Amino acid sequence: MPKEPGSNLQKWGTYELDTANQEALDLAHESGSASFMKLKVGKNIIRILPPLPEKKSPFFVTYQHYIRTPNDDKPFAFSCPRLVLQIRCPACDEWQRLRKSSNRKDQERSKEFFPKRRVFCNVINRAEPETGPMVLAFGKTIHEELIALRQDEDAGGDFTHPINGIDVVIERTGVGKFDTDYAVRLARRSTPISDDASVMDAWREAMHDLESFAKLPSDEEIKARLNGEDYEDEDKPRDSGASRRRPRGKAPARASVDADISDAEFTEVDGEDHNEDWGV
Repeated sequence: MPKEPGSNLQKWGTYELDTANQEALDLAHESGSASFMKLKVGKNIIRILPPLPEKKSPFFVTYQHYIRTPNDDKPFAFSCPRLVLQIRCPACDEWQRLRKSSNRKDQERSKEFFPKRRVFCNVINRAEPETGPMVLAFGKTIHEELIALRQDEDAGGDFTHPINGIDVVIERTGVGKFDTDYAVRLARRSTPISDDASVMDAWREAMHDLESFAKLPSDEEIKARLNGEDYEDEDKPRDSGASRRRPRGKAPARASVDADISDAEFTEVDGEDHNEDWGV
């Protein structure tokens, strides 16, 4: 007599919803289709989400090279191995070689190889809150203005606080490499991240892993791309860089780096119990 279909259930696993959700996030990261927010010309109102309990800052800071290569439509962007892992970086070697050249054009071109500060954070775009957490990436200017607001308790204080925080207003003017400017200020009054505790919980669970954006390619890939050569690593996906990611909690060194060059943008509730969830 045939066994009932349910009698062998213990031999099968279950495709859990949590697993599907994680796979969706992984696919977004792999395909480059993660929800990035681009600052539009004019007023952008965002809420910077607080760090989770194991983190001390809502910002993930890395130092990236943006290098235009012959075979790529967009700049080849990657975190600097020298500043992240304190190991030799072919792009930094080229930067040093060009800037020490007696040729003025080489000296000017050296700026293309300079590692620039790149900061990532999870935000809610108040113009599109239904999108949920998005990743906002920016450079030195916006980062330093946000730090200054956090340090001034009278002007801002902890503007990421889940209940008593304040939305951030970033006003952009210009669209080109040399005419784009940003002004950063806080909204007039403090507000919760959301008036709905369940929405806050959902947004917290959907926050992006910011460290996944710190791509660290191999020396071989960097050299090949700098030479305008195609590169494919047969042993691992081209964009993984997992084995060279920065160890958790390890801050990038700044010992041998000159002052930052100004960066341009690349085109690219219910109660205090919720505070602990966000690491406040």
